[in-house]
Amino acid sequence: MRRLILAMLLISVVLLANLAWGAAQETFLKGKMDDGAVLILGDGSVWEVSPAHRSESKLWRPGDRIKIPDSKDCLFNLSHGEAVDASLLQKTPQPGYRR
Repeated sequence: MRRLILAMLLISVVLLANLAWGAAQETFLKGKMDDGAVLILGDGSVWEVSPAHRSESKLWRPGDRIKIPDSKDCLFNLSHGEAVDASLLQKTPQPGYRR
């Protein structure tokens, strides 16, 4: 019963985040460095994850769907249902990339 409640809660959080960040950009995780301290996304942007959230981003995998809210102060992994505080280090769109 607890697992069912937890699963429903997680799904609710993901759905609410999608509604709140509806205008946000969606991309994917292309790669990472330093055990998840630095994330490279499919749109060419490079992000530094807050030290407090690196234990989460360390488990993220290439191909995971990532949503970037307009505030650009965090990243939301739609595949894992997790958010991490992050700072944009470099924004270099890849040629031919489309949202």
